[in-house]
Amino acid sequence: MSSRLNAHGHEPSTPAPVVRPRTDPGVLHVAVADEDRLVRQAIRRRLARESDLHAVAETTYGGLVAPLLRYRDIDVVVMDLQPTLDEGLLAVRTLTAASSRFRARVVVITVHESASCASAAVDAGASGYLLKSRDIGLLPLTVRAAWRGETVISSAIHTGPPAGVPGRFTPLERALLRHLCIGRISNEELASTLGLSVNAVRGQLASCLRKVGLKDRDQLARWALRHGFDHADGQP
Repeated sequence: MSSRLNAHGHEPSTPAPVVRPRTDPGVLHVAVADEDRLVRQAIRRRLARESDLHAVAETTYGGLVAPLLRYRDIDVVVMDLQPTLDEGLLAVRTLTAASSRFRARVVVITVHESASCASAAVDAGASGYLLKSRDIGLLPLTVRAAWRGETVISSAIHTGPPAGVPGRFTPLERALLRHLCIGRISNEELASTLGLSVNAVRGQLASCLRKVGLKDRDQLARWALRHGFDHADGQP
């Protein structure tokens, strides 16, 4: 099997991403891609409420964002898997390709609720997978997590093991479990601490309960404490 060599006889290293001077340090630049204009507007309105998130580009499909990376400063792409699922996944791979100097993190927000679609998107390189029907409030947190290299999956996606078996928790779920351990029990306290809506907290709690086969948050708090989720990073 042959390999490409550079002029010095060595295999070329992965090209470094292009870094342009920023006039607004601390602000993440976001591109929004969805074929539905109303969905794009809803996403932009939600992002506009956050001082550290700025929507700098808008288009219909994720595949159309890739050329923009050559001359626009884009950190995270929020997109659906359109116009077809396969084309959407190809766009995710293109946007996140480690072999490219022009790349971005990707957060998928979609109507596809199956675990197989979520797994395919993450395997393609997506850092987040949210549902349009319930997760718009999680967008800011998910965009920030994507930029940090973390992965957030909608709590409605059943990717974990069967109930009763301690499952693989998302970073957000681990943070929630840690706060339960240290006594923040009410939905309002958790929402304020994590920067979520109360409805989003309910969804995350339901996902955690499902993964460990418990019925209420008091049981969940005791389970989390027994399993070491009171550590500072929420990881036992």
